[in-house]
Amino acid sequence: MARHATAPALAQHQWQRVRRSMKAVAGCACNAERGGPLARLFRSRPAAPVAGELAAVHTLMCSAALGREPSGSVIDALRGHGYSEVELEAIALLAG
Repeated sequence: MARHATAPALAQHQWQRVRRSMKAVAGCACNAERGGPLARLFRSRPAAPVAGELAAVHTLMCSAALGREPSGSVIDALRGHGYSEVELEAIALLAG
C-alpha cells in the first residue's frame, strides 16, 4: 500500500466510512513493543475487544501509528470488507 503525504481524493461517503471506522476503534490501545516494563504495565487496554472489520482497521491504525507497513493479510481483510485503496491510504495517513 503506497502512502501519500497529502490526503487522497475521496468522495464524501468514503470520508464518512473512514471517519466512522476510525472513531469506532479510537479508544483501543495498540499493543506495541515500545516502552519499558512500566509503560507496558500501565498501557491502557481496549474497553472491549474489537473483531472482524474493526479489528483489521485497528491493526492498520496501529501499524501506521508505529510507522510500520501493515501486513498483507490486514489489507486483504479490509479489501474483503469493501474498503478501497484510497480509504486504506486515508486511514493510514490519519493514524500515522
